[in-house]
Amino acid sequence: MKPIVQVSLDLTDIKEAMEMAHTAMRAGVDWLEAGTPFILAEGLHGVIGKGLNDYDAIFKTLKDVGFDSWISIEDGVDGMEQMHESADFLREKIKKYWPNYQPR
Repeated sequence: MKPIVQVSLDLTDIKEAMEMAHTAMRAGVDWLEAGTPFILAEGLHGVIGKGLNDYDAIFKTLKDVGFDSWISIEDGVDGMEQMHESADFLREKIKKYWPNYQPR
């Protein structure tokens, strides 16, 4: 079984985190994680896509560096309805940036 390499972006600055993400993807990392320090620094916003993050810029960057792997969300702090809304939001972004993606 091939090992899976994950990088957790435990940085508190968005610019540094994006630079690290670019470097990690060019190095062949399988998974990127927005670590807790990063999440806390950027703030907790409830539903993904309704906060301060520019998800189109994030997904465009992931697509541009060849990311084609696993995406995880940490959500649902205020209930499963938020988790559902966030999952729907991410599904729409995946359709937009990886239109040929087929769930495994």
